[in-house]
Amino acid sequence: MIGSKMTLRVRMAAGENSTGGTADFWGDAGNQLAIRLFGDDRLFMGYDSTRNLAPVHDGDFVVYIGWIETMDRHKLTCKFQAYKYAAMTRETSLAILSNNAAPEKILCGEAVGALLRRSTQDGSGSVCWRHAGRHAAGKR
Repeated sequence: MIGSKMTLRVRMAAGENSTGGTADFWGDAGNQLAIRLFGDDRLFMGYDSTRNLAPVHDGDFVVYIGWIETMDRHKLTCKFQAYKYAAMTRETSLAILSNNAAPEKILCGEAVGALLRRSTQDGSGSVCWRHAGRHAAGKR
């Protein structure tokens, strides 16, 4: 499962074209990876790094790719990428939903994030931050 990629294709709606919208889709990709591996989703701990490389607008078609890079006792470290493969035209003379296919996919963003393993959660589904936070800070 480590290294296996999952793909999520999305047409961006109004309000999803911000960096927060991109982060939400990366979180969805991370949850799908956990579902494939464990049969249920996990709590998303946060991002270690994010890079926004190109703008994303409403109406654009974007593919979100995610994969598990490493697993340890407390977390799954995932890497994510977002590529734009079609952009909505901004020309007023064309139909309102006209799109231009990109000759090559455009890398719009990259991120590294972590999902908590079930062992770092108590029975209620709440996070046992004492273990997860210490591990995330590199302490044991």
